[in-house]
Formats: sequence, C-alpha cells, structure tokens
Amino acid sequence: MMAAPASDPKWLHEGHRTPQPEAEAQYERMTLTAEIEEDLHRRGASTEMLELLKEIDADLQLPAAPAGQLGGEIRAKALRCISHMLQGCSSGHCSWFQAALLLDRLTASNDYRLEQLPLACVCVARLVIKCACSVATPLTSESPQMHMIKEFSTWLESTQDCLASEVSNRALNLHEKTVLKALDWQAEVPCVEQWCRIYFTRFGRLAGREYQAPLQQMHGTALMFARAVVMCVPASAELSHGKLATGLFSLSFVYSSLLPMALLKPETMADAEWSALFAATQPRGELPTCRLPKLLTLGRPLGLFVLKRIISRNLLRRGFRDPKLETLNPKGHPRTMRIMDMICLTVKEELDVIRAQAARMLEALGETFQQIHCFHVQGAGNR
Repeated sequence: MMAAPASDPKWLHEGHRTPQPEAEAQYERMTLTAEIEEDLHRRGASTEMLELLKEIDADLQLPAAPAGQLGGEIRAKALRCISHMLQGCSSGHCSWFQAALLLDRLTASNDYRLEQLPLACVCVARLVIKCACSVATPLTSESPQMHMIKEFSTWLESTQDCLASEVSNRALNLHEKTVLKALDWQAEVPCVEQWCRIYFTRFGRLAGREYQAPLQQMHGTALMFARAVVMCVPASAELSHGKLATGLFSLSFVYSSLLPMALLKPETMADAEWSALFAATQPRGELPTCRLPKLLTLGRPLGLFVLKRIISRNLLRRGFRDPKLETLNPKGHPRTMRIMDMICLTVKEELDVIRAQAARMLEALGETFQQIHCFHVQGAGNR
C-alpha cells in the first residue's frame, strides 16, 4: 500500500531557516572500502572480477543488432531442444543461458549452416555440460536426447526445405571442432545468469540486511524475465548478456516499487515515450508505482534545491558524472537516491549508461511480450 503523506516539517513554513546539515545527513557518502572489496572477493563478486567480465563481454564477436541468421521460430525450437538436452545438468539455469549465448555466437559466424543446426544444438549442449561437469555422456539410439534431436531434424526438413545433417557420435566429434573454431575457442563466457548473480550479490553487500528479502524475489524475477527475453531476442552488441543483466537489475527496483520509474528515464527521452515503454511490459498497460513514502520536500523549490545539490555532490565525488543531473526532478523518498547510489556502485557505470541500458531492456521486454502474445494467439487459432 502507498504510505500516507507526512505533514510538512516546521522549517518549511515562513520564519524558519532551512536546517541544511540535517537534510544532508540523510545522504552519507558511500564508498567501496577495502573491507567491502575483500568481502566481495570472497563472494566472487569483486570489482576486479566485474571489470574482467566487462572486457570479455565487450570482446565477444556479436552482430551489431539482434538479427542473427536464424528466424525467430527456428531459434526458439533450437533453444527448446537444447533445454531438453540440458535437463539434469547440475548448473541449472546457468547452463541454458550459457548454451543460448553460444548458439547466438555460432549462428552469427560465417561457419554456420542451417542444415547443420541439429548437430550444432547437440554440440553446444555437450560443450556446456563439459564445462559444468567435465564429461558429456555419449548419445545412444535409444536416449531421449537422440529422440529429441531427430524430431527437431524432421521439423527443420519439413518447414525449411533442407536436408539436415545426420546426428551421430562420430559426426558430433567432427563437428565439435568446427563449432569451437567458430566460437574462437571460447566456450565459457559470462552469461546473464552470472551477471545477475554478481550484481545482486554486490548490492546485497552494500545494502546490508535492509533489502535482503526483496532482493531474493527481485533476483528470481530478473532471471524469469531474462529467460523470456533470451528465448525471443538474440544476443547482439547492443544487447549483450552483460547489458541485458544491467538493464534487468536496474529495472527490478522499479518493478518491485523501490524506485520511481522517472529516475531511470534517459535525459533525451520524452516522458510519454518512457511511460509507453513501461506500459508495453505490463499485462494491463498500467505503470509501476513507487511505494516508498513521499519526499517531504517534493514540490517545494527550496527542498528540491537542497536535494539536487546533495545528490550531485555525492555522485560527482565518486566520479559518476551526470551533467544534466541538476535538471532531474527527483520523485520519491530520499532513500531512492541512496538506492540509485548503490546501483551505480554495484554495476560500476555512470547514470547515463545505466539509463540507456534500462531503456534498451524495456524495448526488448516489449518485443518479447509481443512475441509471446502472438504465439498464444497462433496457438489458439490452431486448436
């Protein structure tokens, strides 16, 4: 429920001076101390690890836009086939996200051939299993995996007018080398699940116990959205798994009502366009609302000035520069500014970058939900 608005503090009324030191006390400067970094290192979420993952993410050979060489229906069928082959793998969600990223990288390469897609799906699944378990069980003619891949080959031949390559253990061993070459011998790269785990671990350490309960739910929801997006939208340079995770992580605070949606709006985007992007991701088109108490000084020029100055000073001190921050109209409790502060420290990006990736993520979510809706409509029509 929305909290009831608090009464105006006495210092806002005529004849009272503004107690600026007390107001600024609400915004203690946050830094990543040596103790915090050491703790993050023990949890596998250090800043050094984060920077390394960013370098790997930027170096991946991905197409500029999420087009790829696979049609949407073919890609979805391939990913479902891989998902069945990965059932029982100890690394769970991570295996499927890893496999989806490998498939997108493979099909974007010059070595990809449609008739070899069933072989490629098995090779990708086996590579992921090898990375997670060190060994992959050979296929047999009676195995469920072989039955699944044969069904996929039959569907591909009947719908795409091609002759799918035969799938056998010998063919797999030969094709695996071709796949590895196309992947530049990088079979283990950070996927969205790994990115989200690091982000939520870092934020949880910065926030302490205050947000532990909602963070667990937010993490689960982010992975649920990630699976839907990855199923419908191929990885690309503009929507790599790292950028996907950054967008989902920041948006999860809006969807959980901990941040007002206006704080993540890019400066160059109109309010109506931003609202439309959010509405397209909601079942009934409603906009998410922030449930934190309203800022006592909201709408008062003096209080707004103090708040802007505090935000700007704290962010600029740590190197996060946002030239247009003085034009920001903050909405919500000052605690929302602290959350934004921790988000910046968590992902180690400037506000403009976070907002841009949140906007791209909203576009991808809108595309995803539209595809899911079309799928349900087509399914209902075929009954």
